[in-house]
Amino acid sequence: AMAQAHQSGAIVVFCMVLGPAAVSAKTVTGLRLEVSADVQLDFFRRVNPSIRRLGVLYNPQSWGEYVKAASRSASARGLTLVTKPLSDARELRSEVNELAGSIDALWLIPDPQLITVELFNFLLIFTLERRIALFGFFEDFTRAGALASVAPDYAAIGRQAAKLAADLAAKPVESRLPLPPSIASPGTLTINAKTAQQFGIDIPDDVQAQASQVYR
Repeated sequence: AMAQAHQSGAIVVFCMVLGPAAVSAKTVTGLRLEVSADVQLDFFRRVNPSIRRLGVLYNPQSWGEYVKAASRSASARGLTLVTKPLSDARELRSEVNELAGSIDALWLIPDPQLITVELFNFLLIFTLERRIALFGFFEDFTRAGALASVAPDYAAIGRQAAKLAADLAAKPVESRLPLPPSIASPGTLTINAKTAQQFGIDIPDDVQAQASQVYR
């Protein structure tokens, strides 16, 4: 539907579209579903300030640009992003095994081709056994045992998309272009306090207060 609207020449404001699937054009803008690396990394460091080397498994064709930006964000925060590009989900088990000795945390990015339910369950057990902090992108991941997740804040996404569309509609047609660039979504933090206790991580009360849910 977004592509059809774009082809018609209409201005399109999208939301709930995962970054790699979002149309890039001068008449299209909106909120991508993924949460910005800056927001996620800030949350992760508050949850576990001791992390230094953060592993990432990703498909370079669809997530290469995001991971490049994330590497810059990590460096600015004193973190090293240890990246493993994968072209096939079947490589994940062997690649994460190679990665394990050089990281103290693993960050999952929202690639549905790579992070299936089966592979998440494998990664959860793998990281718990090796005491590697696992950061996810769904609240369900946190509930299952990941240390923390930063998921899209769907209510905030809707509000921001509606405001963006209303602001554009209020402008005269001739002054609506150029559109602002699309942006990443705001995020909401969830924490698993049981996993933190198992890892010996003392998460400050003020950080827990920022979370939408703390599993105990």
